[in-house]
Formats: sequence, structure tokens, C-alpha cells
Amino acid sequence: MFYSSTVCRNTTKKDKRLLCTTMDFVNGFRSHCAKHPNIVKDNTYNCHSICRALAKAIPELSLVDGNFMGLKHMRKGGKLSFAIRLSSHSWLQTPDNAIIDPYPVGLLVVNPILVVNKGIYAPFGGKMYVPDNMVTKKIATREVANKSRKLYQLLLDSRK
Repeated sequence: MFYSSTVCRNTTKKDKRLLCTTMDFVNGFRSHCAKHPNIVKDNTYNCHSICRALAKAIPELSLVDGNFMGLKHMRKGGKLSFAIRLSSHSWLQTPDNAIIDPYPVGLLVVNPILVVNKGIYAPFGGKMYVPDNMVTKKIATREVANKSRKLYQLLLDSRK
């Protein structure tokens, strides 16, 4: 694995430890599901339910709801322009202000990612995550709560 020196300088040992803890939960869950495929049959999870379950399992992490910013490229008359697009999203925040995203928007990952929220790479990482309480109001449904509760229990069961 390659490590960016700039990213490493802008994250703490605690951030990295919490990323590893989150990875342990996710990988344990994955292994548990492989042994018991019926557990997740017909169950789907999204960033909102996943982050709620992980925040409950790892109390050092804070749950954040908001928007993830992306760019749409457009060409009009041969001229390139950009428009900001927002996607409702949930993520986890460390006590040292880094972001752990177990379910990043638009990416296929096998493990949660650690996103720096300071330093020269912040505009390309943490600053793309914008907290917004209105997202919480929109996604605070019984379905998300039930899925979060169920996933939390599965995360605990996978640790036994």
C-alpha cells in the first residue's frame, strides 16, 4: 500500500486507529455474512444506516449527516464549465476532525476510507463533505432506524 506523506501529516494516530477499528467491524461483518448468507438476504443498507450502526458500535466516532459535493462537467459552445452537485450523505467524524467514510459516494471500495479534513488536500477531501441538519430531518425515517438497529446487532454478533 502507498501512503501519501501529506495525508499522513494531516491525520493523527488516533484517526488511523479509529480507521482500523472501523475496518475490523466491516471486515468482521463481511466474514460473518459469508458464513451465514441468509443474514443479509433481502437486506440492503445505505450510508445513513451503515454510519448510524457504526457510530453506535464505536462511540469515539461522531455521526454526521449532510451533503457530499461533486462536480458535473458541461460543455456549452465549446467552453467547459462546471456545476456543483450535492448528494445526501452520512459519514463518521473522528475526535481529531478526520472523516471516516465506510460507504463513499460514487466509489466501490472494500474498506472504509480515511479522508483528511485539514492541510493542502482538504479541498480535495474533507471540504467536499458539508454537514447539513436538513439531511438528518429528511432521512430520519423508521426504515433507516430499523436498518441501523438491525445492522448494529449484526455488527456485534460478528464480533463473537
